[in-house]
Amino acid sequence: NFFMGGRMMKKKNEKLVMLLILSLVFTILTCFVAGGNYNDGIFVSAGITRAGLYDIFLIIYACIYYEIPNIFYLLCIGGAYGVLSNTKSYRKLVDKAVHAIKGKEMLAVIIITLLMSLYVSISNQLLTVMFLVPFIITVFIRRGCDRLTALSTAFGGMFIGTFGTTLGTYGTQYMLTSLGVTIKDGIWYKVIIFLVAFALYNIFLILHMRKHKKKYALTKYDMFTTEKLDEKGTVKSKRQKVWPTVLVLALGILIALLAYIDWEGSFGVTFFSESYAKMGEKVVISEVPVINSLLGSSFAAFGEWSDLLVLAYLLVFVVIIVALINKMSISKFFEEFANGVKKISGPTFMYALAFGTFSVCYFFSWPVTTINSLFGNGKFNIFTLLLIAILIAVIFVNKEYIGFIFGSYFALTYAEHLVPTLIINQIAYGFFLVAGPTSFLIMFALTYLDIPYLKWLKHIWKFLLTMFIASLVILLLMCYL
Repeated sequence: NFFMGGRMMKKKNEKLVMLLILSLVFTILTCFVAGGNYNDGIFVSAGITRAGLYDIFLIIYACIYYEIPNIFYLLCIGGAYGVLSNTKSYRKLVDKAVHAIKGKEMLAVIIITLLMSLYVSISNQLLTVMFLVPFIITVFIRRGCDRLTALSTAFGGMFIGTFGTTLGTYGTQYMLTSLGVTIKDGIWYKVIIFLVAFALYNIFLILHMRKHKKKYALTKYDMFTTEKLDEKGTVKSKRQKVWPTVLVLALGILIALLAYIDWEGSFGVTFFSESYAKMGEKVVISEVPVINSLLGSSFAAFGEWSDLLVLAYLLVFVVIIVALINKMSISKFFEEFANGVKKISGPTFMYALAFGTFSVCYFFSWPVTTINSLFGNGKFNIFTLLLIAILIAVIFVNKEYIGFIFGSYFALTYAEHLVPTLIINQIAYGFFLVAGPTSFLIMFALTYLDIPYLKWLKHIWKFLLTMFIASLVILLLMCYL
C-alpha cells in the first residue's frame, strides 16, 4: 500500500515536477550559454549572465507577478462557480442542459467547439471564454462522458481558435508592427486553416467518444460537479424558476463577449467607442461627467477591453446578483466563494508555474542565442521554420513577448515572406497551446480534471500529426501557388 500510494502521488504530481525541472534546467543553463538579443533584426551577443540563488526566487516571483490579472480572473471563476453550484436555479440549469444533450452528445461537441472557436478567432483575449469551461465540463461529466471528452470540448474552442485566428488580435501587436502587415493580410488562408483545424479536431474527438462509452463517477473528476438532483424535487419543481438566473448569466456573457473584440482594429467598427465617448460628454450634472465618474477614468469602451481584471469584476458582480435572486445569505456567499477559490487554486497555480521558462527568458536571454543558432543562414524553409516557431512558443510561452523578441529578425530575414511568417507563428502557437509542456492552458486543464500529461499526448497526437501535415500543405500552396 505504501509503494502504491507513492506511485499514485508521483503520478498526481508529474505535471508539477515537469514544470519545476524545466524551469530549473533553464536557470542552470544561464551559467553556460551566452545571452543575446536582436538589434534591428541583427543578433548581438550579450555574454554570459549567470542566475544566482536570489534570481531563482525572482524567477518564481515573476511567474506570478506578470500574470496577476489572469490569475485573479481564474480565481474569481472558481469563486463564482463555488457560489453558483450551491444555488438551486443553477443546479436545475445544469440538469436541464444534461437532459438536452442526451443522445446528442456529438452534435453538442461540434456546436460548442464551433461557437467558442469562432469567438476566439476574432477576439483580443484567449481566456475570455474560460468562464464557460466549468459549466461545460460539469454538463459533460454529469452526462457520463469521460474526462478527455469533457476537456477536449471545453477547451477545444481555444485550441482551434488559436490555430485559425482570423481577425483576432490576441498577442499580435509586436509581431504585426515588426512585420509591417495587418491582421487582415492572408485572411483567406487563415480561414482555411481555421476550417481544417476545426474539422480535424472534431473528427478525432468524435472517434474518441465512439470508442469510450463507459460512464465515470460524477463528482470525482470535476470540482464543480453538482450532486444529481432529485427527480421528484428541484428538477420538476415549478417554484424554482431558472429564467431569472439564465437572464442574468446571459447578459453577463453577452457583455463579456462584446467587450473583448477589437471592433475598430479588426472590423473598422467605431460604434462602441464613439457611443461611450458621447455618453461621457452628454450625461453631465453640474459640469460633472456622470458616466466617467461612475465607471472610473480607466474604464474603456467595448472593443478596448484587454485586461482580464475588468472581466473578473464583472463576473463577481453577476454572481452576486444570482446569489441575491436565489436568496443566498451573505455569510453563505462568502463561504462558498472562498470554497470555489480554494478548489481552483491548484489549476491556477499550475497556470502560473507554466510561465517559469518565460521568466527565465525575460531576465536571462540565453534562449535567444540558442534559437538564433537554429535559424542558420536564415533561408526561408516552411518545415524548419514551423518547427523552430513551435520550439520558440514552448520556451518563451508569452505570445506578445515572442513578437517583441523575434519580430525584427523575421521582418529583416524573411522580407519576401512576411504574411506566411506571421501565419507560421500563429499555427506554431496553436501547437504549443495544445500539447506544449509549458502550455499554461493545457497545464490548467489537465490539473483541473486530474489527467496525466502523457495520457493527454496519447489522446491528441493524431490530431497534432495530421494538423502539422495539413499546415505544411496550406503554407506551401500559400507561398508557391
